[in-house]
Amino acid sequence: MKPSTYFTAAGILGAAFGMVFALFADEALPLYGLPVTPSMVLEGRYFGSALFGLGALGYVMRNARDAALVRKALLAVMLGATVGAVVSLMGMLTQVLGPLGWSSFAIYVLLIAFGAMSLKSEN
Repeated sequence: MKPSTYFTAAGILGAAFGMVFALFADEALPLYGLPVTPSMVLEGRYFGSALFGLGALGYVMRNARDAALVRKALLAVMLGATVGAVVSLMGMLTQVLGPLGWSSFAIYVLLIAFGAMSLKSEN
């Protein structure tokens, strides 16, 4: 996969999920089996704003031509996805997250796998 394709997909995905959580945390939290309390809604909105920012950064990176910059950005996204996968897995194994939590884990794993493919295509 070309890095530009990866950054475009990751950027759109991150920005879309980010907007949902930032604007509609009170509706999104129950889908993941999480309680809707004022503090959880605020935390969901913080998560959404961070995810949106990362998505926007990924989308902007789609046109980057500096190979060293592209490689570093791919690694950074993959590291973030690795942490996200671990956190999602912990949430699932401790039964804090509902069944939809597996979708988050799967998205993170796909981001890692496609990021690795993009790194290979750069070499």
